[in-house]
Amino acid sequence: MNTNEYGHLRRGGASGSGLASTVKKCACAAAAGLALSLMGCLVTENVSFPDETNVPPSVVSATSAVNPLDKIVRYDLDSTGPSDGGGGTQEARFEVQVRDPNLSQSLQAKVFVNDRSLLDREIPPMGTQLARPFEFTVPGSSFSPAGNCYRVELLVSGGFRFGSRVPIDPVDIAQAVWWVRSIDSGHLTVDMALCNRP
Repeated sequence: MNTNEYGHLRRGGASGSGLASTVKKCACAAAAGLALSLMGCLVTENVSFPDETNVPPSVVSATSAVNPLDKIVRYDLDSTGPSDGGGGTQEARFEVQVRDPNLSQSLQAKVFVNDRSLLDREIPPMGTQLARPFEFTVPGSSFSPAGNCYRVELLVSGGFRFGSRVPIDPVDIAQAVWWVRSIDSGHLTVDMALCNRP
């Protein structure tokens, strides 16, 4: 045992610092081993993520739509100009915004005139845009004869049953309807009670 001149116990110089150094090295090695073991973590179980909830789309008129959804469309079969979306030898134009929170989902659009199928087209995703612009035209001949009311219907869904207007998912559908008053020089008024309602 080492004592100083006063008989007090001396700290063991070299042997004490050697012990502290060894303890420090062991602690560093343990910390390094722990860090390496955490970095090399291997997941052996399948991790499943919940499917994205399929939210139904919605349809609203485009801001500058020639034929907005909240007005009856007037179509003059005698006209050859673009007024009110077209004339007898032209076509009527319909512009909408299709909104769907499922940004990566491709949508399908179907257009009917008085329940007669006119168009079946895809509406692709628009990246991070919630609203997708969609436009379609209806030939003027679809509104003949004059003096009648015609129903233009747009259906949008993630998918329809083959050859039908029924969506694969019953709640995944949006609908927009325009009523078209078809006139000519001999039929300037239309009884809107004649409109073909499903």
